[in-house]
Amino acid sequence: MRTLLLFTGMLLLLAQSVLAVQYKAPISVGVAVIVADVAQQDPYAIMMAHYQATGGLQRWKQLTTSYATGSVIYDGLSGSFRLWEHEPLQTRLEEDFGIIRQVQGDSGASAWRLDYNGQLELLRDPDILKRRQLALLLSKFEHLNRQSNVFSLQLEAQQQLNGHQCYVVRLDNNLNTDVSRFYLAVDNLHMLASITSQPDIEITSSYSDYRWVDGVLISFHQSDDISPRQKHRETQLTTLVLNPHIADSIFALPTAQPPTLKFPLGRRQVNFPILLVDGAIYLQVTINNNHGWWLLDSGASSSVIDEEYARSLHLLPSGWIKGFGYGDNFDLSLVQLPGLSVGSKADELHMAAHVVMAYSGLYASSYEPQLCGILGYDFISRFVVRIDYGQQSITLYKPDSRQDFAVNNWIDAPLKYRMFTVPVCVERNYCGRWSIDLGAERSSINAPYIQQYRALQKKRTRGVEHVSKGLASHSIDKLARLTSLEIAGWQLDNPVLILSEPVQTGSATIGELAGNLGAAQLQNFVLWLDYSNQRVAFEPGSLFGNSEQLDKSGMLVGMSYTQQPMISFVATDSPAQRCGFIAGDQIIAIDGLPVGNYGGVHNIRQLLRQTDGCCYEFKLQRGQDYIALKLCLEDLL
Repeated sequence: MRTLLLFTGMLLLLAQSVLAVQYKAPISVGVAVIVADVAQQDPYAIMMAHYQATGGLQRWKQLTTSYATGSVIYDGLSGSFRLWEHEPLQTRLEEDFGIIRQVQGDSGASAWRLDYNGQLELLRDPDILKRRQLALLLSKFEHLNRQSNVFSLQLEAQQQLNGHQCYVVRLDNNLNTDVSRFYLAVDNLHMLASITSQPDIEITSSYSDYRWVDGVLISFHQSDDISPRQKHRETQLTTLVLNPHIADSIFALPTAQPPTLKFPLGRRQVNFPILLVDGAIYLQVTINNNHGWWLLDSGASSSVIDEEYARSLHLLPSGWIKGFGYGDNFDLSLVQLPGLSVGSKADELHMAAHVVMAYSGLYASSYEPQLCGILGYDFISRFVVRIDYGQQSITLYKPDSRQDFAVNNWIDAPLKYRMFTVPVCVERNYCGRWSIDLGAERSSINAPYIQQYRALQKKRTRGVEHVSKGLASHSIDKLARLTSLEIAGWQLDNPVLILSEPVQTGSATIGELAGNLGAAQLQNFVLWLDYSNQRVAFEPGSLFGNSEQLDKSGMLVGMSYTQQPMISFVATDSPAQRCGFIAGDQIIAIDGLPVGNYGGVHNIRQLLRQTDGCCYEFKLQRGQDYIALKLCLEDLL
């Protein structure tokens, strides 16, 4: 499960100021030449005329600092912000939404984020580092240089925007594939909008409410829409000061103040047994003396509590934001937890009060076990984590522990979307960065990466239909067996991977990562996760190299809302489809035994992974009718 929650994207918008500051003043010397070039449809002349008509390039270069305050709307949250900027890269943005407050910025040496639970993260994934380089060059106006080795401008066909005829100037660069388009009104050269297209997202911004401040014209209102995440943000300036003195300390890395952790007396580590179901890790969590199962998920950028469960504990959700995960986008609210505990009384680990997300329907749509919540980044990042799938145990270490972990093969794994990312090669030819996702049952290759390779597209076409469940919806993709997967110097032979189909929303649209490592491959290892140092280690575990048991029916058994095992999905041209199963059939008996005798859905799924040629007699209820079908298993891959 990839519950990836995107908050304010200052660093996604580095090429454009959050304030969209545009400097405007009367055209003077050299205007005749610029206007003549504009008439000749020269994009460089048009951009230069924009600067000249909006304050002059020299004035732009004189503005090196700014301080602004204002109001902000972010999805279903509203609040206030303060923003400090110092060219070329130093920024600090503070946002206060009431239930949460968050800060992010750039010290000039590194980008950072202090989240709403006081946890500090250094933003150093390769894509952010490249965008910082671009921001530095843009601050030096390198994009106006016709001989630039990095930037190039093109003029596209004019468009109508809000009743204005607009020049459309396209900005490309050779550090990444980002493309920006600037919409400049023909009549006054004001920037009315911009669209920045990145591999993962597209940001559409509009600018209005222009006002003169200290001889320059400023857009006091900016509206941003981020697709395909379906996120919306609006900022309205109330005060703006240009060229103020700002102390360097404003931009320095802040001190982390995360929720307090309480280990058992005298202990610097705790070890827990885990419930392992299809590779997913479940832990017992206690809140207000109420116990429930929670999924441990490194793919979740925040912990999530079932909204109805939260209300039963008298914890009231407020606000809402848009999140995205495997299969689709979804709405989340925020909840203040009073604290939570993991483990038995003798080995209890306690985490103090903090804010998590809430999602309605998590408990109702899950089974064996039913989920009260998901333990995401705000929990798991507080530790150095050791997971032994073979022994079904997890050890959580204090990150400041002086203990020698005796790990010799750490690899750098910079966080992206708060997930570790590591280099992975499939069949030695298809290499890229993959995220590590404890909550995903199976590893997958992202659709944008597949689109780059005809051979992978062919493998997907020949694959077997497979359904995966995300937080909010299901996704139908293809399973395919490949020859090898290499990670951290280890090779896994003949892995079965999901080859994601092209979709419009959800995490499978991520283009800056090649794929996602799930439990089917991770359980070959003893896995170490060190969030403080953004590094991981893979050690062969007792399950390393074991053959994976695969479904041989082509159908997925799930649970109905009446808690009756049912057929949730039937793959095209599968043994299940050929013998007559359809989605929605409820299972009454198998081989003459009542379905309850089999001990639940996962045990029935295990039956469908037995030897090729094994046959079962199913008694089903379809609507008001009862039918009998014989299913014989076949190797599908």
